[in-house]
Amino acid sequence: MKKAILIILVLFLVNSLVAQTKKAIMFNTGLNIPSSTKYFSDYWDASYNFGAGIDIYLNSHLSLQGYIDYNHFPFDGKKVLEDLKESNQGISISGAAINILNLSANVKYHPIDIRQKVSPYILGGIGYANLSFTDLVGTDQRGGLGTLTSESVGALSINFGFGIEFVVSSGISIFVDARYILGFTEGKVVRYTSDGINGVNDKGAYSLKDNTKYIPLRVGISYSL
Repeated sequence: MKKAILIILVLFLVNSLVAQTKKAIMFNTGLNIPSSTKYFSDYWDASYNFGAGIDIYLNSHLSLQGYIDYNHFPFDGKKVLEDLKESNQGISISGAAINILNLSANVKYHPIDIRQKVSPYILGGIGYANLSFTDLVGTDQRGGLGTLTSESVGALSINFGFGIEFVVSSGISIFVDARYILGFTEGKVVRYTSDGINGVNDKGAYSLKDNTKYIPLRVGISYSL
């Protein structure tokens, strides 16, 4: 009987703590900046991101955060052709954008109580990044057309950053932050299928030469639940 009463009391306490825990859902958009030292930052441009997540506050300074964000990077085919000395040969390249879906579990710390109007924070965590590539389409001066389709690849990722949260009203706040994300893609093998591109096998694979690094600059809104 005493054990049953103790279990009931523990369950009641846990339920009370969960019920009293502040939770918030977040939505963001922003700008991505590629920062890898090879290839990625040379031939892919900055572009947009958007995402959503949930904050579960352990106290008025510390929270656990789950987040999913989508990041887009367009390919600069013109620059590639210039570097290959092919820009005046009637060849054009389009497509080949990189899209990164990153899922992360983070810890967020506010040095100042979150009940203040302005509260800076730092965050960091681990996750999983999935890189996918849109079809690369090439045309030559005779109107010939070729495509290269690549498979997606997944890798462990880490991220860290800092930001500021501004309380707008009861239950609503705006946040602005910057993060550094590192996907451990070096050595990952990407398989491809080629159709009509001279000098490229119909099917093959290539190894990524570097880890994928980028900086998302985000602005978003947080709703308390």
